Amino acid sequence: MVDKPVAGPARDPREGLRRYSQLLLRKVEEAKEVHAEARKRVEMVSAVLQPPAGDGFLESDGVRKTHEYTQAEIVKHLDVGSKAKVFDLDLHFGPYQSSVDPSGKRVLMYGKKGHLAILDLHSMKLECEINVMQSVRCAALIANQDMFAAAQKKYTYVYDRAGTELHKLKDTVEAFSLEYLPFHHLLVSASRREIRWRDVTYGDVIASHKFEFPNAMCMQQNPRNAVMHVGHSSGQVTLWTPNIPEAAITMQCQHAGIAAMAVDGFAMATSSVDGRWRLWDLRMMDRVSSSGTFGGAVCSMSFSQTGLLSVCNSHMVRVFRNLNHSEPELYLKHRIIGEDIVSAQFRPFEDFCILGRSGGISTLVVPGAGKAHFDSFADNPFATKGQKRESIVKSVLDKIPADMISIDPDMIGKIDPNVKMDEFGNPQEPLPPADKQQKKKKVRQNSVRKSKISSRLKSKAAKSQNEMREKRQAAAKRVAAEREAAKKRNAEKEAGSAHDQEKPKDQQEWGPLARFAKKSRTS
Repeated sequence: MVDKPVAGPARDPREGLRRYSQLLLRKVEEAKEVHAEARKRVEMVSAVLQPPAGDGFLESDGVRKTHEYTQAEIVKHLDVGSKAKVFDLDLHFGPYQSSVDPSGKRVLMYGKKGHLAILDLHSMKLECEINVMQSVRCAALIANQDMFAAAQKKYTYVYDRAGTELHKLKDTVEAFSLEYLPFHHLLVSASRREIRWRDVTYGDVIASHKFEFPNAMCMQQNPRNAVMHVGHSSGQVTLWTPNIPEAAITMQCQHAGIAAMAVDGFAMATSSVDGRWRLWDLRMMDRVSSSGTFGGAVCSMSFSQTGLLSVCNSHMVRVFRNLNHSEPELYLKHRIIGEDIVSAQFRPFEDFCILGRSGGISTLVVPGAGKAHFDSFADNPFATKGQKRESIVKSVLDKIPADMISIDPDMIGKIDPNVKMDEFGNPQEPLPPADKQQKKKKVRQNSVRKSKISSRLKSKAAKSQNEMREKRQAAAKRVAAEREAAKKRNAEKEAGSAHDQEKPKDQQEWGPLARFAKKSRTS
């Protein structure tokens, strides 16, 4: 006989809950450890990626101001890599000016007496050097720095990186300024009387506009919207786009002629030949501040990536910051004895400014002038040959049409909710605001037939009304014409009766046979 199993002690239900809670607590602790480790990694990466405190600007010690420090004192405290980027070239075909590519790797140096050269600023190697034996007004790097254009004595020429002449632009005559729009692949040239846009992908002129005001003196592009700012001898600045034959905006910026100009997004700086220079806010088209220089007119102005402004006149270059204030703060200044400073261009992603002077090219150290990090998909100064080739193809495929250049680039892509489009994409009459729109009544299925019949009747009634209106108009025109004809006839009758009264009595009696009656009487 088999004994029946005896039930043991019952399991405590709280035991399972305790084990489950312990398991949850263990998972929470593991998650906290993972979160703490991830936070440490994020802090380490952010410490590397974020710029240092103060954005690398030069700070004073409380005794001397920042503009009192000389370049020799600043260079003394640079690291070895930064010291290698400081150079001073003495050349003999000046005065010299420079044009830096968007990546900050190459610089195009050109002298007024025909000297053209491209210098690699990383390796300090000369990539190209030619002398065109003509005066050079201006030059610019184009097409991803594989070519450059030079406005010479009369015509504008295009050369490759080896110095070989590729094109001669005979329709661009006596250009004093050249600008290249990289996202639109347009070469913009300005002469005293006109501005011209040329597509470098296939070489045709997109647009050419005549200036309303005479004697254009300088031209700069706005990197935010690709609008061209042109300064005139009358002190006015005009804004031009290729899709508008007239100036989009005209501003009276100076009392004398515009000598130099710089544009950066919403900020614009202008200077006149009388030595005055001003800062403008392009969002309100209003002046922010005004200042003056001593020692001659301003010949060159340039903005850095961090908002610094360089102002060159005669043998002095000054760098200002805090431009939003009523009085900008003088940050640095540098004097070159015995030579005139012609131009100043900031290097992107570097704390250097390239000075063009009458006897060559020099470098000015400006702490905090460049951004610390760059976008490798846009402007990569360390791109390989394959990356450059791919970037050229991608930029041509993503080329922005010239018709999309406008003063407000943010308006492109927006939809106006108050405009109704038909089936062909043409705008119809604007809809009333949402609060005034009447709610549409739901149409029942039973009333579909009635609505069709009513619509037909309405269309017939409208057609008959139009016909009646046309008939009334035609009748009114006919009555008016008959009245005019009657007036003319009455006027002719009155004129005839007055003429008959002036005739002799014998002519009045005989009428049209009076001449015959007169002959008979004489006979």
